[in-house]
Amino acid sequence: MVAVANASIEKNEERTFEALATLQAQLREFAAQFDPKTVNADIFLCPMHPTFVADDVNTPCDKCGMTLMPRRIPYSFIYMTPGKPSIQITASADRPIEAGRKVAVKVQLKRGDGSPVLTPDLTVMHTQPIHLLIEEPSLGDYHHEHPVATEIPGEYAFSFTPTKTAPYRIWADIVPVVTGVQELPSVDLPSAGRGGAIEGKDDRYTCSRGGLKFELSLSGRASATPRAGQTCGLKITITGADGQPVKNLEPLMNAFAHLVGFYDDYRTVVHLHPAGGEVLQADARGGPMLTFTFFPPKAGFIRLYCQVMVDGENIFAPFNVNVAP
Repeated sequence: MVAVANASIEKNEERTFEALATLQAQLREFAAQFDPKTVNADIFLCPMHPTFVADDVNTPCDKCGMTLMPRRIPYSFIYMTPGKPSIQITASADRPIEAGRKVAVKVQLKRGDGSPVLTPDLTVMHTQPIHLLIEEPSLGDYHHEHPVATEIPGEYAFSFTPTKTAPYRIWADIVPVVTGVQELPSVDLPSAGRGGAIEGKDDRYTCSRGGLKFELSLSGRASATPRAGQTCGLKITITGADGQPVKNLEPLMNAFAHLVGFYDDYRTVVHLHPAGGEVLQADARGGPMLTFTFFPPKAGFIRLYCQVMVDGENIFAPFNVNVAP
């Protein structure tokens, strides 16, 4: 493989094909040692962690527990550690961002060659082809929106009401059909306000929102601190104002909760789903406990939002988590 890459980099066509022929012969010899069914089996991967692959679609990702998808691209180290997104995002708003004033936004998704990205080009993940994760620099006003396609190819529209006069960043959480690998291109919406610093970076594992109390705890670790590059379990327990367990969480995008986190570098984002797979019955109810598999990609402070739905209302509960090296 190295010989093929080196010859290709040197633009030596003859050596490239010779090295490729040698590699193919070695692979055929290696494959002959296994059952043909194994050699020709489909390969599945986690869209969020493409380093995890398996030959059984029912194998959950060991980093986030997500259901696997068919791998649509050849197994390659290039796609094991994807670089910058293949899709770019731009955005425009009908007014400057101002606290308390609803703003209509249009985003445009394009490939590197400028061609528009249409809805069929994107994999539907948790009921939607596009999840927009929206946050401002102090990490204090998270919005999760799903834009709808306009008449212009590659353009999608939505609206939201910011609580701060500050620039907001939009991350498009998408999975192109051609790769099956998650991408998170981002774009900023300008504002007359500059945005404040993050307040309170100490760990905060309890939170009250919407008349509910949320408690976060870590499992599967000797210490109470998650570490970068190490998998740990997260458990969120929800109780009501009366202290009784909440058992009426409604399905929200085919899950009883969505956990989205923003690092203090204002670039790195994580998106987690509860264990147990997708919830497909509209009348199903969940709670009071939600469990997640968490694989922090790096050390640092992360504002982690738990989004649930109760009585048709979205509730966002923020936690402070410091990830150790």
